[in-house]
Amino acid sequence: MPTRRRLVRNTRGATLALIALSMIVVLAIAALAVDLGMLIKTRAEAQRTADAAALAGASAFLSGPAVGHVQDAIDRALELSAENYVDGQYVDTTGQTQQVIGASTWAYTTEATVEVVPNDVLVRVTINRPNVGTWFAEVFGIQLVPVLGRAAAVAASTGAARCVKPFAVPDIWDENSAMRSGGPYFETGDTDGDMEWDWNEHWVFDDATSPYNGTDHYEVYDPNVASGTQTGYGSPWRNGNGSGVVDDYGRPMTIKAQSPSGALGPGFFYPWRLPGLQGAADYQAAILGCPVPDSVVVGQSYDVETGNMVGPTRHAIDSLISTDANAQW
Repeated sequence: MPTRRRLVRNTRGATLALIALSMIVVLAIAALAVDLGMLIKTRAEAQRTADAAALAGASAFLSGPAVGHVQDAIDRALELSAENYVDGQYVDTTGQTQQVIGASTWAYTTEATVEVVPNDVLVRVTINRPNVGTWFAEVFGIQLVPVLGRAAAVAASTGAARCVKPFAVPDIWDENSAMRSGGPYFETGDTDGDMEWDWNEHWVFDDATSPYNGTDHYEVYDPNVASGTQTGYGSPWRNGNGSGVVDDYGRPMTIKAQSPSGALGPGFFYPWRLPGLQGAADYQAAILGCPVPDSVVVGQSYDVETGNMVGPTRHAIDSLISTDANAQW
């Protein structure tokens, strides 16, 4: 009889040991599921921030030669980094120091590092959250885990794009015509002299029926060419016209003329036809979504979509705005 009792006690002890081992396994699985899931989410936030910051930094090179916009690229990348959060806290971009290493300029902050390589019009961003806390992994002595996100962006021209909206916005020129009547249009010219098209003005580039024909001037904006005669959007041509806008950033633009006085020609209110589309219904669908899988290619000719199409335009634009009703500009 004593022997049987001893065997029962040993069996109970083995059961407790198995339960203890099972709890360790359960905690390990919980650590893997909960903590790993949390770290993956945090890593995605760091990567998202790095992606956006790199793109913001590279956008500085669109304003002119890259060698003259290194600091602007750093400022834009760090500004956007600080506006994003990782693991519930905004990225810390304080304590900035800079260093030039070869062709690169480095900017170091507490949690964001920016490398700018102007020769390659390249911006690299690293977001480093060094101490992301864990939950169940603390049982195994893992209390803090570093999380990194890295991204690079290059400012390069592209020759094709998909999901382009069906608006052919005309570039801007220096309009020198004076008010006149007659001919196919009523051309007012730049009546207030602010060098930008206003709602009450009707411009026609070098209208042959105007006595001022040949005096209008247009030159496309090229950020890589120093010129004081470029009139296209993005140039400094309109700086100082009283609007407070510099290099056209933030300048309101008309993407669709609403009245015949604003049309570029008879029946042309800026809409154009994407490949395979025609008519008001297709035009509205192109504003709302991406009905054409093929890319639109620079240098290719496309047909205009004639007609004012006020209703389809208003309905499609209102639908787009309603998808983000709280957005502000």
